Amino acid sequence: MFCLTIISGVPGSGKTTLARANRSLKGYEVFIDGVIGPWWFDQLREQLGPFRYVLLSCDLQESLARVTIRQGQDSATPDIVRRMHDQFLAV
Repeated sequence: MFCLTIISGVPGSGKTTLARANRSLKGYEVFIDGVIGPWWFDQLREQLGPFRYVLLSCDLQESLARVTIRQGQDSATPDIVRRMHDQFLAV
């Protein structure tokens, strides 16, 4: 059975790590790893049908520390990480 799971959270919260760990699950599972807030749910349901949503969080300092040592994600500037962290705290 097809099952879509969206793994979301601020940059540095562990989305990719969790998606990689779960790819070995049996059955046909699809994991979308991205910064996808609940404000997209209506559009996602229209396009994808039912899905599961996992929201990961970590404190702001941990998120900033993880993003700082990461390579290849120039879009995750400290200002953007702070803004996203605030948006997800409101969820």
